[in-house]
Amino acid sequence: MENGSGIRRGSSVPNVVVNSFDDRLFHELDTINFLASGKEWYGEEFSNTPGHSLTRSFSFNVPDIQTSFPVTVVTDCLARSVSTASRFDVSLNNQPLQQITISPVGGGQYDAVAQETKTRASMNTSQADLSISYSYVPGSFNSPGVVELV
Repeated sequence: MENGSGIRRGSSVPNVVVNSFDDRLFHELDTINFLASGKEWYGEEFSNTPGHSLTRSFSFNVPDIQTSFPVTVVTDCLARSVSTASRFDVSLNNQPLQQITISPVGGGQYDAVAQETKTRASMNTSQADLSISYSYVPGSFNSPGVVELV
């Protein structure tokens, strides 16, 4: 059967029904630039300096979430701590999900400014409202950290 434009349309009924699908949500605000170079920007800062916070929560609503499949959280972390490792404690809906350890940087002139770690962790949940919380444990005083959900 043609519709007048030369496109042939089938008359059969589709036999595939989609009952579930993977959904992707992300959070990334480019607010921090460790080198003040303008080249590489990262998410919100975690710090124990005045005016900053060591904890943040990010909320998402996923209606009709399938409880038989896990929620996977992919996190890209960055931290600048000289000589001592830093850590992010991550929870999903107030349940511990993972600990992310970020290696320290050296104090030399040509050492890396910060270390980056990308992780993935999964957990089953039955709630449509997801709250992903991060608590930053700096390796030393004035050691900023950054998180992006990708």
